[in-house]
Amino acid sequence: MLNDAEADSVRAVSASSENPYKMWRIERDYLSPLLQSDFFEPYNMPRQKLPSTYWQTGHVEAIRYDTIAKSHSMTGKRILPLMIEQQYAIDIDTLDQWRMADWILNTLDLDVVRPSSHKSFPAGIELLVLDFDGVLTNNLVHVLDDGREAVTCSRSDGMGLERLRARGIKVVVLSKETNPVVSSRCKKLNLTCYQGVEDKAAVFETIVSEQGATLDRTVYVGNDVNDLECMRLARCGLPWPTRIRMS
Repeated sequence: MLNDAEADSVRAVSASSENPYKMWRIERDYLSPLLQSDFFEPYNMPRQKLPSTYWQTGHVEAIRYDTIAKSHSMTGKRILPLMIEQQYAIDIDTLDQWRMADWILNTLDLDVVRPSSHKSFPAGIELLVLDFDGVLTNNLVHVLDDGREAVTCSRSDGMGLERLRARGIKVVVLSKETNPVVSSRCKKLNLTCYQGVEDKAAVFETIVSEQGATLDRTVYVGNDVNDLECMRLARCGLPWPTRIRMS
């Protein structure tokens, strides 16, 4: 964009896997072409004879100030394309697309930046310590008209935690939240709970000692800045959401 004074913006795009000239709408029970063009029945033409098309990937959006402030647009009319190779442009809206992206990252020899300090999942885990809000909940709060608060939890946690305990792994919740919903949910899940904790790191080390575990065999899962020090102390500190694979 620095080299093109006429450009209003730059948008990342990739070659589309499906050509919109072969796409349809349904109007009054019948198919109607999505695009109108000068081609005769483009939806019946060979794909190779149709114009190349591209879809916006969301990787990069560079927009001039005047485009937004004066033209009231997020792109303007003159949009430069930044081409993204298809293997880097997977739209993740479903679990199947997530699995596809995971397979591509782990199978293809892609030029990608990977975390240099990634911690491998430790063997012989003795203790799992969990934050509550955003880890055992979806990080949202429901405020009732009488001022009481409620949270949403997943029933799937119960089975997962039972399987951990069956393997001899202790599970503890460490939360800054003072709302009794924390202790109520932990009681339901049969979890030891420490709540209303301001200095999580100090209490975390005490928990590890009281549970007869060691830091190098402890996993901590949190989702906020006050969890960072606990993550550093643990052998494996994980941000949420994350997936834990255990053999």
